[in-house]
Amino acid sequence: RGRVYSRRAPPLVEAGGMRIVEKPEDLPGALDAAMADASMGAKGRAAVEAGRGAIRATVDLIESVLP
Repeated sequence: RGRVYSRRAPPLVEAGGMRIVEKPEDLPGALDAAMADASMGAKGRAAVEAGRGAIRATVDLIESVLP
């Protein structure tokens, strides 16, 4: 994928809260589609909220097994 694609993108894409464009010329159409999709923002927000606390939970798990 492109340079901006990161580990944060897949959950947002899977939830329907983000779209990936492959070529710059695809951006205007993707923006039009995103603006027409009233639920896209809510889907992205829900995906972000679902991931909150993941780092803390991971650290807690690691600390629980360390001597």
